[in-house]
Amino acid sequence: MDRLLRYEKKFLKIDNSILLIATALLILYLFSGRLEEVLWYIFAFAFLTQIINYILFFFKYFQRYEIYYLIKYLKIILVAFLIFQEASFMDSIGSILYLLFFIEIVIVSGSHSKISQYFLFSICVFPLFFVYLIASLYMKRSFDNVLYLIFFIALFVCVLMGLVYIIMENVKELNNQLLTQKRITEKAKETNKNLVDAQEKIKIAHKQLTIKNADLKQAYKKLNFASSEMYIQNELLKYISTSLEIDSLMEMVTDSIIGAIGVDTCSIIIYNDSKDEYQFKIKSTYSQDYSSQLDQHIKSGVLDSFFESTQAIIDNNVEKSKYPFLDDRVVGSLMIMPLTRDDLTYGLLIAEQKANNRFTDNMQFFDGIATEISIAIHNANLYAKMEELATHDGLTKVYNRTFIQKHFSEMIKNAIMNKSCVSVALFDIDKFKRINDTYGHLFGDEVIKMTARVTEKIVMLNHGIMGRFGGEEFVIILPKKTTEEALEIVQEVHNAIKDEALYHNGEQINIDVSIGVANYPETCKNPSELLNRADLAMYHSKENGRGRITIDNRED
Repeated sequence: MDRLLRYEKKFLKIDNSILLIATALLILYLFSGRLEEVLWYIFAFAFLTQIINYILFFFKYFQRYEIYYLIKYLKIILVAFLIFQEASFMDSIGSILYLLFFIEIVIVSGSHSKISQYFLFSICVFPLFFVYLIASLYMKRSFDNVLYLIFFIALFVCVLMGLVYIIMENVKELNNQLLTQKRITEKAKETNKNLVDAQEKIKIAHKQLTIKNADLKQAYKKLNFASSEMYIQNELLKYISTSLEIDSLMEMVTDSIIGAIGVDTCSIIIYNDSKDEYQFKIKSTYSQDYSSQLDQHIKSGVLDSFFESTQAIIDNNVEKSKYPFLDDRVVGSLMIMPLTRDDLTYGLLIAEQKANNRFTDNMQFFDGIATEISIAIHNANLYAKMEELATHDGLTKVYNRTFIQKHFSEMIKNAIMNKSCVSVALFDIDKFKRINDTYGHLFGDEVIKMTARVTEKIVMLNHGIMGRFGGEEFVIILPKKTTEEALEIVQEVHNAIKDEALYHNGEQINIDVSIGVANYPETCKNPSELLNRADLAMYHSKENGRGRITIDNRED
């Protein structure tokens, strides 16, 4: 149907040109006064037919062959009337138009039409005989004219038959050429399809090889990562067995993870509940030191929510707004592994990488690292507690006598070597036995702890050390302090202890101490006698009213 409409559109243009010429002829005859010589009603009918033709074409009624052939047949009959007119120019025009419309039908019908060639020929020749019979009945013609018309019809029929034959033969030849071309095209398509199939097979094979190669590379990469992870774990195990320092452990872990795993930034944060403080270490491949920023984030509580969870966090497409502690670092992948003890998180292991999808296959590694870190920290804490028990007093947590004596010897050696001075103060709590007897030993322990706490605070501010020497007796060592400088510090300690009030069952209780001070080399030339001289000065204070300070060889 599309073919019929396409040809009809072209035929309409040709018909328009013919009607335009016919219109010009009518106008010419009209102005010359010879209109009666022209069959104007036939031209009017032709115009009407053309208009109907346009309407049918516009509304696509020509999609039905019956309507199309009916319109064409009416046109041929109309033109046949022109052929049998007396005016010689009319029969010429009619003959030309008849041939034109006949050719249109032949072209549209084509070789695939159901109408046979003979039937097509007969229906196109029939209008000549039909119009001839009408013309014979209504027009008076001479014998010569009749012979001429018979000769004309016979000749016209021969021309039509020749046209049909030539057109059909051309169509057949064209169809044969098209068929041959189609076969060549199909063969070329088949060959091309075979080439495409072969090319596709090659592509598939290449793709499979590429995938296998990528798989091998990925497997090799995973093997390298696994080897690096095993190396780090082995090194950690070695280090755990040899080191009991938490700071050194954190240094080693952060360095190893950055070096072997290839992350950009690694952090470890550990909460020390005994000291109520955080220890942390951060290492980065960036040139900037992020320690101060991390310390600020810890103090501001940015990381508190992560300490409240025992679940690991792996984010391979990081939105920095969710993690304020990342600062200005470019981070695409983030891993936060909690360090847990008794189902509580006491530390965090944080790894950062600028690329996305970095932490996908190494969850087990970081989990193992976290376990080893927890073991190491547990061992370090046990060691620290043992060391503290060995060097610190169990009740007051200040240094014990063993530690004081050891460091006192070192301070004396440094003073002798550097020709410097050392001041020592010994003191004990006045009437401590009465306090125990009156208020009980538990309150007595509180008195001892208060005395140690107040003294330690002042002594540390003055760069000295102090400890519990035994019972209710304490010692203060002030390196590089003269007698006068030491006296000021000791007086501050004395006043602070006296002013610190304790309460027992609503009763306010204040205590006092007796103090003795000695200095090398000002009051004691023999450094080995320094503690003994301070002890003698303290007893002098106790024997002379208590609650006072005595300097070696003089009272104050």
